Amino acid sequence: MGYALRNLILAIGLHLVRSEGTCDGCEDGSVLLQKGPGKAEEESLVAAVYDEDPDETLEGYKFEDYVKEFGKTYAGEEYTKHKKIFDAQYKMVKEHNAKKSTFQMGINEYTDWTPEELKSLRGLRKNRGKTGAKASKEVKVDKSTSTLPLAFDWRDEDDIVSPVKNQGHCGSCWAFAATSVVESAVAIAEGSLTILAPQPMVSCADNPRQCGGTGGCAGATAQIGFDYVKQHSMTYEEVDGYESFWGHTGDCTPEMKAHVAAYPVASITGHVTNPTNEYEALKEALVAFGPQAVSVDASHWSPYQNGIADFCDVAENIDIDHAVVLVGYGTEGNTGYWTIKNSWGTMWGEEGYIRLIRHEEEETYCGWDNTPSHGSLCADEKVTQQYVCGTCGILFDTSHVVGVSYVGVGSGDVNR
Repeated sequence: MGYALRNLILAIGLHLVRSEGTCDGCEDGSVLLQKGPGKAEEESLVAAVYDEDPDETLEGYKFEDYVKEFGKTYAGEEYTKHKKIFDAQYKMVKEHNAKKSTFQMGINEYTDWTPEELKSLRGLRKNRGKTGAKASKEVKVDKSTSTLPLAFDWRDEDDIVSPVKNQGHCGSCWAFAATSVVESAVAIAEGSLTILAPQPMVSCADNPRQCGGTGGCAGATAQIGFDYVKQHSMTYEEVDGYESFWGHTGDCTPEMKAHVAAYPVASITGHVTNPTNEYEALKEALVAFGPQAVSVDASHWSPYQNGIADFCDVAENIDIDHAVVLVGYGTEGNTGYWTIKNSWGTMWGEEGYIRLIRHEEEETYCGWDNTPSHGSLCADEKVTQQYVCGTCGILFDTSHVVGVSYVGVGSGDVNR
């Protein structure tokens, strides 16, 4: 079975399983999601589709098969360039899967992407600056009385985690992470999941200090996104659909601003940045307040297929460069993992998710980010090195929103 076909079967299967649910009080065309299956049901389907031997799937697979299967068109030098990249990645995937490992690599739409194109997927810029609200009493967890479960996943709750989206060639992972966190926070607070629009955030979020980039597809931070929501609120995805897929930020038009003002859905009073490099603090925030925006080094993630990924060597540079959403944690056998929602579409990884190895001593699993200028630093900050902990630096920069409210809808036609 080819990779694209296998993933298509998986996507269709999950869609059909999810469509069996009902949405209480929803009418046709409602932006509220239908209730779907639990995580266990989805994992059973994923396991069934991925049961075949990856080496058998790859055997004899050529670049000519790849471009046909994934619908890519190249000519001349472009064909030669992408074939060279594909051949190198194909060899790496085969060699990795031949070894004993907790995860498998595979062939996907990113296999022949250039380093520059892959970098566009990782638009997060690491941020430890003071760009938003400070923690208040309402968001503190009493460590002396709190008891954390051995495993936890927000997907086990009905209609809390929104579907995986695809940022495309735009470095807007920061906006997708922020949007997903707000979507879940609203669902937890109000009891219903509403799909929100990241496009106004991508096009309109202010970034005067140029924290992590100049904004939009050029990168920013999840905190920049949260500040935008605090100031302007968010509207429905169907009001302002995503238009930056091919890497164009898009203008912050008067119409876009008017849509958000006329059709506000979700608002927040601020956000909280969790204690840096603290393992228990992140788990507590996840369980108590909902999915968390986290910063990671995703420079090696593109070939991930399934299993518990053991990326990032703390002895090497941990270049935190991507914003994702932490939705849970658990253990498989004797191996702990974090469950992370990405924004690279459902054809990547485990239906758009990655399980990242979780060490019980995460706070001691630390290294250095020697390229902070690639990340979230603001233009006026001069830092040459940052100490980061957890697999791929997951404990370094984590946050969630506070003061969430469901504003409701406006009236009148949307003039697009």
